[in-house]
Amino acid sequence: MKSVSGDEARLVWVDAHYDETEEESDPDKGNSTRLAGLPATISTAESPSPSGIVVDEGIRAVRSGIVYTVSLHTTQKDRVADEKEFRRIVNGFKLLRLPKGACSNG
Repeated sequence: MKSVSGDEARLVWVDAHYDETEEESDPDKGNSTRLAGLPATISTAESPSPSGIVVDEGIRAVRSGIVYTVSLHTTQKDRVADEKEFRRIVNGFKLLRLPKGACSNG
């Protein structure tokens, strides 16, 4: 996880995990974007908290059963600054080549 600042409530994080039940992304037209060239979906949610409005934004793409997610968790007051860091990470996201043949993880 990469902390957007020293505050634990504000985070940008990246995840990639294998899920053989997932299919390639087929984003809705209204929520579509791209992540490293892959079709992806973007979602945003706001919810109240004792310290103010909390904003969660995520971009999700699937390739060969691997689910890639880049997410932002921030406050409404810090959203503009944190969104810049989130976009920098999304725009710099790179995919490695998938190995050919059998999985070497045993």
